Amino acid sequence: SAPMDLGEDDDDDVLEEELVDEVEAATRLAPVLASLAVAIGASAQSATRAAALGALEAAAVRFSDASSSSVDTRMTQEIRKAQLAFAPSLLKTVPAMVRCLSEHEKSRAVVAAAANALAAVMTSLGPRCVPVLPEAVPALFAASRKAANTLVSVAHEKSSD
Repeated sequence: SAPMDLGEDDDDDVLEEELVDEVEAATRLAPVLASLAVAIGASAQSATRAAALGALEAAAVRFSDASSSSVDTRMTQEIRKAQLAFAPSLLKTVPAMVRCLSEHEKSRAVVAAAANALAAVMTSLGPRCVPVLPEAVPALFAASRKAANTLVSVAHEKSSD
C-alpha cells in the first residue's frame, strides 16, 4: 500500500505544479482579456469582446470554491492558495466588465457576458470584492433596468400590433 501512497503524492505534486502554472498564465492573460473586452474601433467585434469576457468568467470559476468541491483536502488547500494568488489580477479586470455594462454599450451579447463575468468574479472572490462593489453593483442594476425596459418596450410594441 505504501507505493500506491507515493504515487498519489507524486500526482498531487504534479497537480500543484500545474496549478501554479495555471495561476501564472491566468495572471498574465487577465489584463489582455480585459483590454479585449473594452476594445473600441474596427477590430473590436462584439463576438471577440464577449468571448474575452467569457474567458474571464471561466477563470473566475476555475479559481473559485466550486472548483475544489470534489477534490481531496490537500488539493482544496492548493486551490485556495491559487485563489489568493489570482484574486488581485482578477479584481483588476472588474472595471473593464463595468465599462461593458454601460448604457452606451450597444451589443446585448457583450452586456450579458459582462454581467455573467462580473457575477462569477463576485462569487469567486466573495468579500475581496468589497472595494469594487460601489462601482460594480450600480452598473449591474443599470444594465438590468435597461434590459427590463427593452423587454417592456418590445412587449408593448407587440401588443399594439
